[in-house]
Amino acid sequence: MRLLALAALLMVCVVRWDGMLIFEAPRGRGAAFAAAAALAAVALTFTARSRDGRLRIGAALLAGVGLLAGGLLAAGVPLWMFDPRDWDELASGLGEGISALPGVTVPYRGVNEWVRIVIACGGTMLAMVAVLAATWPRSGGRAGFRGWCLFALAVLFAIPAIQRSGAHPWVAGALFALPLCLFVLADRLPLRLALPGAAVVLAAVGGGMLVAPALDGDGPVVDVQQIASALQPDEPDRFDWTHGYGPLDWPRDGRILLRVKAQRPAYWKADDLEFFDGVRWRSEPGANPLTPIAEGAPEHPRWRQDVRVTVAGMQTRQFIAPGETLSISRAPARPVNTRAGGFTVAMNHDDLSTGDAYLAESYVPRPSDQQLRAAPADYPGYLGDETTIFAPPDGSNGRILIHFQPFGTGLAPIATGPGTGEDEAVAVLQRTGYGAVYALSRRLASESSTPYEYVQRVEDYLNGSQFVYEENVRDSRLPLADFLLRTHAGYCQHYSGAMALLLRMGGVPARVSAGFTPGQLDSKSGEYVVRDLDAHSWVEVWFVHLGWVTFDPTPADAPARSQESGGAAADIGGVPRGPEPRGGIGADLGPGGGTPTDLGSGSGGTDPAPFIAVGIAAVLLAGGGGWLVARRRRRAQLAGPPFEIAELERALRRTGRTIAPGTTLLALEQRFRGSPGARAYVRALGDRRYAARADGPTREQRRALRRALAAGMGPLARLRALWALPPRGLH
Repeated sequence: MRLLALAALLMVCVVRWDGMLIFEAPRGRGAAFAAAAALAAVALTFTARSRDGRLRIGAALLAGVGLLAGGLLAAGVPLWMFDPRDWDELASGLGEGISALPGVTVPYRGVNEWVRIVIACGGTMLAMVAVLAATWPRSGGRAGFRGWCLFALAVLFAIPAIQRSGAHPWVAGALFALPLCLFVLADRLPLRLALPGAAVVLAAVGGGMLVAPALDGDGPVVDVQQIASALQPDEPDRFDWTHGYGPLDWPRDGRILLRVKAQRPAYWKADDLEFFDGVRWRSEPGANPLTPIAEGAPEHPRWRQDVRVTVAGMQTRQFIAPGETLSISRAPARPVNTRAGGFTVAMNHDDLSTGDAYLAESYVPRPSDQQLRAAPADYPGYLGDETTIFAPPDGSNGRILIHFQPFGTGLAPIATGPGTGEDEAVAVLQRTGYGAVYALSRRLASESSTPYEYVQRVEDYLNGSQFVYEENVRDSRLPLADFLLRTHAGYCQHYSGAMALLLRMGGVPARVSAGFTPGQLDSKSGEYVVRDLDAHSWVEVWFVHLGWVTFDPTPADAPARSQESGGAAADIGGVPRGPEPRGGIGADLGPGGGTPTDLGSGSGGTDPAPFIAVGIAAVLLAGGGGWLVARRRRRAQLAGPPFEIAELERALRRTGRTIAPGTTLLALEQRFRGSPGARAYVRALGDRRYAARADGPTREQRRALRRALAAGMGPLARLRALWALPPRGLH
């Protein structure tokens, strides 16, 4: 009976795997392999009764090899590739398919045959593990490891269920539950209890089929997110978007602030900082709300977007929306157009707070590189303020305004202020500390033939290896000049503020914007869940015939930017180009986030990278087989340099740090230059690795590294850092 139940489980799971994960999967292959695997299980069960141990082990190994070959054939591997002379080509093809998995969707409809083969192999290999686990010979004449067999079958059934729910998932659940109960109980119940046991199983499965459709509604039975929101502190968060450049003091507790219903991800803007006062970027006082907006909207109607914003845990006077806001409707407070492309709550109305919701119509340009390159530098007169800055106070009787000429003209900037001639702008910049910054902008502009090329060169400069993401920085008299020329360490305010400053000095209209990155997509509700960790600052650049286009120079491994994993920056509305993470494994001293990723299970095959679960399952199964051996060798491993370096990488990942390929210990040591103890820990690892007599890091250095990992991660920082890097002897 157990073998019959195992055969039924294999048939259900393998056929379902192929049918749900591969579009138009070849019919019959999965079923044929499941039947062959069941026959192998029968044969191994009979050989397990032999008293010849070598025969039993040999039969199991032979069955394993046969099932491996049969699984590859059933997955679609050509027969000629089983020739040992062609194994290199087989390995290359499988490697190609595996490397492409993170970018595929299910059911896979693509034409890459190796991707289809690798997906199918996932099912056949799990089935093979289940058969071998159920029948593997053991001492004392016993056979099989039932727990590992059940685990493999559960993974084989669960992965398709997680990735695609199907039309009637409870029916598939019943088809899986019935043989599963038979497999578990068949040889454990005495014959006199067989009928009552069968009745109980049938009643349980039948009751589940009656209840499941009612539970499978549009919303969850228990809304965990709603409960979490209700348990948040009553005092809502507030944000001051004016740049400060000192240690970052935005709330960083992972608290939900907004829920945005939108067709596509975007940066949710709260304010534009268009006024550079000589030190920092601020909101423009008395900005003209009648300045023309949505340049290019008539030619690009698809760049319009309607969103619904629900305030969940913050208090704000700004109506937060993507791009340039054209209108606000159905709001609890009267919106006032206080800036071009932005709305604020009317003076006689209360702030927007938890539970408030509104609709916004926005214009969010999504131009191609070709469109950006073709945009001329013929800027309209009303954008003159977008290429001006104030010089820092220098003890004179008034402030000096410097206007930079449009890109490509080659004309000198003009100064306006008390006791200053128009031709003294460069001298004013030199005297007030911005001369070297202006020289840098001129150098980058001279290497560029179009405004877009200049924007790219500024981005490339800010993403050079000399710049690192750092939140615990000191303010200074001229923080942006120091960031560009001396310290090269800062967070999103430094990166965006410096880029906008360089662009204005090069004659390209630019401004800083502040708000939130997209957050995480909850596919059940279709809303982007935005948390305080997503608070961010970026740059908007004006292009003729297109309008204000978003650019983000902050490294992608920063907490807010790390929401854009897997190249998602290219898909976010208004972000035509986002820098890849640079600076490596120790660049981010704040917590991490996740893709505009799906928090729920999709039903139509739109979830990117679904097969991470397959890799995890394979690692777990392979690791389980070698657990006893690994346990015996663990103490020896703990004393060696490779383990200590792997432990450091794991600790950084657990605290949200992205590990860049090719990062060296020397580069990582430089990342922790703000913490002498953490830096000494990394240096000790290097000494231990390359000097045979080195003793390795001390306990004090380990504690110092743990403190550096905890920096900027909220109230549970110490616990998370302790989990990431436990004391010696507890890992």
